[in-house]
Amino acid sequence: MSYTTYYERRQNINRREAAKLEEVFAGHGVEKPQQLTVRKLRFSYPDREPQSARGTGARAEVSYGICMVDFDGDRIFLQMKYVQRGITYKRLAKLTQEECRKILEGDIEWMRQSRNKLVKGFYLEMKINRLHPASIVETRKSIYRWKSDYICLKWSVRSIRNNGYNFFWKDCYMIQCLDDGAVELNQKQAVTLPRFIESIFRASDDVQEDALAYVL
Repeated sequence: MSYTTYYERRQNINRREAAKLEEVFAGHGVEKPQQLTVRKLRFSYPDREPQSARGTGARAEVSYGICMVDFDGDRIFLQMKYVQRGITYKRLAKLTQEECRKILEGDIEWMRQSRNKLVKGFYLEMKINRLHPASIVETRKSIYRWKSDYICLKWSVRSIRNNGYNFFWKDCYMIQCLDDGAVELNQKQAVTLPRFIESIFRASDDVQEDALAYVL
C-alpha cells in the first residue's frame, strides 16, 4: 500500500497558455512529461451531499475511487483521498482486474478477509455506510516533475454515470467536462508531516510513500 501527502492548487488556463508553459519547462531542462489516461470510478454515499474536492474547511472530507491507468488491467488501484484544511492525504492499494470486476458486480464479501487495511476499510464503508459506485471520470493528462512539485496539465476531462459495466469499455460514450479550449492546471506540492501525525495516517508499517499517488 502506498501513500502521499500534498498541497494542491487548481486553475483553468487556455491551450495557448498551456503550450507556453510547456515551452518554459523545456527551456529549463525539465524532463519530458508522463502522458497518462486515468479512468476513475468514483464512489458516493446515498445520504450525503456531494463533497468538495477542495477540502479547505476544518471538516475532513474522505472519498474513495478505483483508478485504471491507460486502460491496463494490470494497473488498477483502490484510492482513498482525505482532504482537510487544504492538505490532501492519499492512499493506494493495488487491485487485480478480477477483484475490480467483483466490486463492480456487487461481490464485496471477499474484501472482508483482506489483510490490506485500505481494502478492508473500503469494504466496511460499502457494507455499513452504503458507499456505492456513482460516476466515471476519465482524464488525459501530462505530468511534469518540477523540483519537488508535480505539475499536471489536464487536456481532457470526460465523465459518464456508472452503469456497472462501462468502466472497462475503452470507447464508451462520455461527456466533456472542460470548456472548449480549456486546460486544467494542477500543482501538487509535497507536505512533510510531523512524525507523530504521519504515524496516525500510515496506520501500519506496510505503507510506503510512492510518487504514483501524486499522478492519479
